[in-house]
Amino acid sequence: MIYEFKNSEPRWITFENPKGEKGKGAMENNGAKGHPAETFPAGSVKTLCDFDGCGIVRRIWITVNERAPEILKNIRLRMYWDNAAEPQVDVPLCDFFCMGLGEMRPFENRYFTTAEGRSFCCTIPMPFRRHAKITLANECGTDIRNLFYDIDLTLEALSDAVMYFHADFTHIPQNELEKDVTILNCTSGGRYLGASIAIYPDNGRYKGLWWGEGEIKMYIDGDTDYPTVVGTGAEDYTGSAWGLGEFINRDQGCANKKDGNFSFYRFHVEDAIYFKENIRVTLQTIGGGEAKDVITLAERGVPHTVISYDSDCIHGVYGQDYSRDGLAGWVNFYRQDEYRIVAYYYTAFLS
Repeated sequence: MIYEFKNSEPRWITFENPKGEKGKGAMENNGAKGHPAETFPAGSVKTLCDFDGCGIVRRIWITVNERAPEILKNIRLRMYWDNAAEPQVDVPLCDFFCMGLGEMRPFENRYFTTAEGRSFCCTIPMPFRRHAKITLANECGTDIRNLFYDIDLTLEALSDAVMYFHADFTHIPQNELEKDVTILNCTSGGRYLGASIAIYPDNGRYKGLWWGEGEIKMYIDGDTDYPTVVGTGAEDYTGSAWGLGEFINRDQGCANKKDGNFSFYRFHVEDAIYFKENIRVTLQTIGGGEAKDVITLAERGVPHTVISYDSDCIHGVYGQDYSRDGLAGWVNFYRQDEYRIVAYYYTAFLS
């Protein structure tokens, strides 16, 4: 309960107290805002947190004065728990904060906010038992004049059931035709928290035809050819329907739709997804359009594979012989596009 006392100590780590030491904050310039920010040169790595102890990262807030999409896509956020050699989080800054198009704008969901489109804030709980290290790498080729941040911890005991937070990033410049894109592939037990997905449809080839007919599939604890959990379409996975516009809900939404590109997210909180041994989460690369427009794709030699058409009812034709002249109504087909995907999850292991 919020009104019950808890054996927990707060620590805020900033440039004003980089080690989060008790009674050692704001010691520069006689305590008068002596070190709120630092420069962030191109090619450099800033260690934001390097903390010994046991507790939970409760909040991460970051801002930089340069925020063009190509800059934000090339600043890398990495997190290491308990002295792990490899990071448990390794994601471009904008993608981690549900902004896969790289354009900042005000929004708030359950775990991520940008109050006025100028800052990044995350409140996903991130436990550590011995050590927490968080870094930013400037890989954008541009010197950044001002980097501000704070990382808020609580020091407290953790039970044996507590798991480590992970975030995996996948960039697929162009998916293989008829092949699902992988959101998460984890070979140990844990919890799938959700995903942020940006899609850049190839409108040069597909001429604005709908990209979002692909179903989410979750292969859990030994599923092989067929999954246990399956959805009905990409926009359905975000909680919308019949296309996708901009909207922001607590656990689902499309935070940005611009120039034919989309950035959307879904978190599994009330509908928690636990797995005991392994999980593989995928998204089918299926779009759709009216029959005449899909026939035009074939005539132009655009890569696609028809899977079904819906005239009086849904007719499945994937892997079967069919007549192009017989297509009518709405036609679903495999297509090729660009994806930027972040999967958020917990496991008991560091790798």
